[in-house]
Amino acid sequence: MPGKRNKRGMRVLIVEDDEDNLDFLRTVVEADGHVCRTARTVAEAVAAIDAGAPDVILLDFFLPDGYGMEVARHAREKKRVRVVAVSAYLERWSKDAYAQLGIKQLIPKPYRVQAIRKALRGA
Repeated sequence: MPGKRNKRGMRVLIVEDDEDNLDFLRTVVEADGHVCRTARTVAEAVAAIDAGAPDVILLDFFLPDGYGMEVARHAREKKRVRVVAVSAYLERWSKDAYAQLGIKQLIPKPYRVQAIRKALRGA
């Protein structure tokens, strides 16, 4: 069930291809006691979702093999996983496009620790 916490916190999938951004997000997520998995491509993210649905996905939109929107669509159709968009290009898509995929939270780059923590608390 999305948002349900286990003993170590939520299961969070971070989908981000930039190593520095990935390390930053992983540090924040793990410091707050959540279990973290990572993916750097659409294909890796889809496989991670299929292997065991996370509670929440922190999702970048520009990935080497496609757009994060594909990951959000898969998460919504297959597992009903909650998705938080984390991207420098959030304005590229409309609010309707996000709403159709169930994305209700948007965090622009550069990330702020408090914004990430708030998004995870809202999960």
